[in-house]
Amino acid sequence: APLRAFRYVPDHIDTPVRIGPIEKRMLVILLEQVSVTLETLVLPSESVPLRLMSLWEWPNLRELRLRGDSRPIHRCRTPLVSVFGRMPRLHTLSLLLAHSKKSPLGPLWPAHSECKSLPWAELKSLTLSWIHPDDLIFAHLPPTLRHLSFRAWPRLFIMYYDAHRLWAERVHWKLKAPKSAQISRILPLCPSANLERIELEYVADSAELELLRRIPDIAPRLEWLQIIRYRSAWDLSPVSVVREQISTHTIPIAD
Repeated sequence: APLRAFRYVPDHIDTPVRIGPIEKRMLVILLEQVSVTLETLVLPSESVPLRLMSLWEWPNLRELRLRGDSRPIHRCRTPLVSVFGRMPRLHTLSLLLAHSKKSPLGPLWPAHSECKSLPWAELKSLTLSWIHPDDLIFAHLPPTLRHLSFRAWPRLFIMYYDAHRLWAERVHWKLKAPKSAQISRILPLCPSANLERIELEYVADSAELELLRRIPDIAPRLEWLQIIRYRSAWDLSPVSVVREQISTHTIPIAD
């Protein structure tokens, strides 16, 4: 029977993966042989043969999940919208990439890209660990989109634990989440009339209340909303006040 799913999940999913040349070569050989039959592909970002993926055909791929260090993605000169451009039936795209202090992540679809239209016309779920203000992808997402997630990876709250924070510094990862102002600018660009699930992880700033007020209008069919909120240094509001603001300006929160 043809191989339909391939999941390579390291034991420690929140640390950089060390992949040797032999292992990389084996993955290349395998993926080249099964790209036409795969429906699900889950990989650490450190192992992804990005240049070759852009050359192979993926006619049946429905789910693509990459997680790990952002530096291999940063080194790739081909925009990700083109790397994954031969996946016409893609339903789920999840890119959870840790920010590197010296290798910032650019847009999935930059203005200089040769891509003329979004290659994922059936996309239903998009999860990103970074937002770039010049990314063309947000204004071109299809009306099939049902789930949208802007979140940090690893989760930003691990920085409150000394061991995790020191570990992140040791591997040169920069733990960060977008500010609410960034999300407030990007979210209205997304075709969101059919959105049912939204996940937002952000650092609160002066634009937060405006963001919360806009969510019901932006996503009138919303059924599920998850917010992971980090206070700014000057925000000393009690949790009960924050909870009331979120409930008042978006959707009621059950006790």
